[in-house]
Amino acid sequence: MKAQNYKLLLILLFISGILFGSEVNVIELSWIDVADFARYDNLSLKMTDYDYKTSEAEVKKAWGSFLPSLDYQWLWSDDELTQVQMPVDNMFMHSLNLSLPLFTGGARYANLKMQQHLKKSLAAELKGAESEVVLQSLQAYYGVILAGSLVDVYQEAMELAERNLRHVESFKQVGTATELAVMQARTRYFETIPQLESARNQQKLAENQLKMLLNIALEDSILITGTMIEQEFLGKYSKTHLEEYKLLARENRAELEQIKSQNKAVGQQKLLACSQFMPQIVLTASRSFYAYNDDWWINSDEFEAFNSVGLVVQMPLFSGGSRWYDVKQANYAKKKMALAVDLTTDQIELEAEQAYYNYIDARDNLKSQEEALTTSEESLRLANLYYEEGMVTQTEVLNAQLSYTQNKVALTNGIFNYNTSQLALLQAIGDLAIIWNK
Repeated sequence: MKAQNYKLLLILLFISGILFGSEVNVIELSWIDVADFARYDNLSLKMTDYDYKTSEAEVKKAWGSFLPSLDYQWLWSDDELTQVQMPVDNMFMHSLNLSLPLFTGGARYANLKMQQHLKKSLAAELKGAESEVVLQSLQAYYGVILAGSLVDVYQEAMELAERNLRHVESFKQVGTATELAVMQARTRYFETIPQLESARNQQKLAENQLKMLLNIALEDSILITGTMIEQEFLGKYSKTHLEEYKLLARENRAELEQIKSQNKAVGQQKLLACSQFMPQIVLTASRSFYAYNDDWWINSDEFEAFNSVGLVVQMPLFSGGSRWYDVKQANYAKKKMALAVDLTTDQIELEAEQAYYNYIDARDNLKSQEEALTTSEESLRLANLYYEEGMVTQTEVLNAQLSYTQNKVALTNGIFNYNTSQLALLQAIGDLAIIWNK
């Protein structure tokens, strides 16, 4: 009896372990939630944020080069030359040394300005990366909705094909349909099955991609609260013309701000290279304590204190021409970066133009796709009705079914393209943040 009780207890523990161990979180997501998740939880964005924090530390480090350095030194020596002057075995010394660069030829200033410009560049990069990650996440979000909608479309297509098959088979039994019609209907039904399975697989992949972008565990479940409906993201930009979009892109895009800051940073490299031709002037001061003894044990009162103050001037005279070539390389880098600014400006304008025309195409195509679906739906209804009356063949019914399914897929993709093209246009003009700052 006890053995049975133990077995029952083990089974209960095993079942409870499975139940609690397999518990997953269910996360509801609207497009606003997706934007927030992307901005705060995306891993690549966090990495870029650490790059920016590193640049902040570099700026503080550059400021530190204007401050004096202070160090402590302890020394023991058993030097024969010292023993000639002082006939003891051991010399002990400890000192406190201060060093303050007074003039470095402008190197410290150039380095500080360069680090400040690099910090601004990384701040712009972080801003651009945030916008890009949000765009990718929203596209993935609507990709999940698209995949789910396509599952519904192909599920409906399979159900239509199945009903049609049953209908044709019933007609064959009464002698009003041929075997060929049955075979055509059956073929159409089996064609819809792999389409449905493929759509379901694409839905799983789309969900996993969205989880990865939002840093959500793959074992957790997401519940999409949105549906495949038209959204109006452009807001105040909906009536804007192409040239205005280009102007907005030049004013707002983080990439252009980033490359301009990098250009200014590169400009400081020439001053940094020229500083190598200038003298280095350093003020030094120290307080040292010396003691001499044959023994290893030294009392504090045996040390004698000495103070010193000095001014070190170091003038570079010849280095094989390396300093001169450093200046030439800095000049080339400056010219190259100026070209990069022009190239980035042109690319930004082109991206804005492409995004604008993609939006126009998506907007205009959506209207025709809605009309096409309405027409194909009515054609399918009439084809089924006429087939029952013997006025059309099964081939025409199947063509009507296929046209209806294709137009429904096209409209679903059209809504997806309409929504995402607006987001891409806002990204292209550098103002995607308008959707989460409302």
